[in-house]
Amino acid sequence: MSTLCSTLSRRRILQMGAAATSYPLRAPAQVGRAKPFDGTTLNVAFYSAPYPKWLAEYVPDFEQSTGIKVSYETSAFPVYNQRMDLELSTKGSSYDVLNITFIYTSRWIGAGWFTPLDEFIKDPNRTPPDWDPSDFPPSALTPLTDKNGVLSGFPWPADAYMAAAGRDDLI
Repeated sequence: MSTLCSTLSRRRILQMGAAATSYPLRAPAQVGRAKPFDGTTLNVAFYSAPYPKWLAEYVPDFEQSTGIKVSYETSAFPVYNQRMDLELSTKGSSYDVLNITFIYTSRWIGAGWFTPLDEFIKDPNRTPPDWDPSDFPPSALTPLTDKNGVLSGFPWPADAYMAAAGRDDLI
């Protein structure tokens, strides 16, 4: 077992996984240095959409740079929602990083099933200085906060081609 795993609780590793979703899955190269998280595995799940498929392309770079093994799965939208709702509501521990589905944001976040990100965002050792949550429109962050305003996620790009398929006359 690696030093990281023996000194950090599973909860802490889950929190690190949640914070990882705030960054692109591309980490800077670490030539000649030990990989800081060698031996750690993150279990990541998204519903199948273009953006998560695009992110998957960066997993090998992320793994090579950090030493973290990423188990990355995408499921069909209804399958993902059923599986993750069951996983979260039973306090399962199969996944470290999840997509917060828009139709479940109030249920999943309101129940406290996601790690608040404020601790990571405010820590300069964990968040680059150019990362600013205010770059997101407040209305995009509101659904990802609990009733006390605690942030548990960040929005990712919508699939614009889906809108075009519905009203291509507007494009």
